[in-house]
Amino acid sequence: MYSGAKAGVIHFNRAITVAYHHAGIRTFTVCPSIVRTRLLSEEEWGSLPESFMTPMETVVNAVVKVVDGGDIEDAKGKKVAGKDNWGLTVELFGKNFYFRDGVEYCDESMKTMAMSTGMKAQLERIGKPKAEGEHGAWGGNADKV
Repeated sequence: MYSGAKAGVIHFNRAITVAYHHAGIRTFTVCPSIVRTRLLSEEEWGSLPESFMTPMETVVNAVVKVVDGGDIEDAKGKKVAGKDNWGLTVELFGKNFYFRDGVEYCDESMKTMAMSTGMKAQLERIGKPKAEGEHGAWGGNADKV
């Protein structure tokens, strides 16, 4: 059930991020692996290897990095420039965080359909894009759909 909920949150963020970004709001999805909480008893936690755990400190540090904005880099060396620091999916494991790209399209026709029906294209069709640099409620970004 956790994986299904996680996928839903990731895709919800991808669906809303363009419109919110152009309203001056940056959205993110942070997906930690196992974080020790009071959800399980100490006995239940003891059945899991410590190497599976993500310290709460890692969660806090990752959230602070994306919320602060600016240029950031994940544990694999993937860099995101400050201007592109929005709409990210950040996966956490252990003391590291990683950026996760969207799912690949199955073929070019599917990609064309998705790009044509994405938020950017819809907003352009109804005639509400704002001038470049203006943070209104609507806008476009060719790299995000």
